[in-house]
Amino acid sequence: MVKKAILFCGILFAALPLAYAQETFRISGSVRFQEDADICIALLTKTEWWKMTISDTTILAPGPRTIVIKPTLEQKKAKKAAFEFIGVPRGSYGIRVFQDVNQNGELDRHTFGDIKEPYASYRLAGEADWENIKFQVNEDIKGIDIQLR
Repeated sequence: MVKKAILFCGILFAALPLAYAQETFRISGSVRFQEDADICIALLTKTEWWKMTISDTTILAPGPRTIVIKPTLEQKKAKKAAFEFIGVPRGSYGIRVFQDVNQNGELDRHTFGDIKEPYASYRLAGEADWENIKFQVNEDIKGIDIQLR
């Protein structure tokens, strides 16, 4: 009887991390573009979104939720590049995309804050606020289409 209780507890404790493992999802789509330059796609939480908005710069920094695409010849001809984020936890996110036309590694703005380079947010072209671009991730999302302007 004691052996069964110990075995049961062992199985329970072994399975516990699996029960609390965070479910993750995939987000995929494509970006349509006109210029011949690197494309930065960032999947952001609300906090990251506001930090990026306040700082006035976006750096091309590959990370778990930032993708930098160097368009291939085929993508340049099609003026379209596919992207995919893997392992995205459940939550609210926004997507910002820009093309680094002058190849300085950041999103450039004019003196008064207007963006100089092709730019878009998922759901809206150009710069947008969080409430208009956020979307809920609670399943895989496919077919996102973003047009840089």
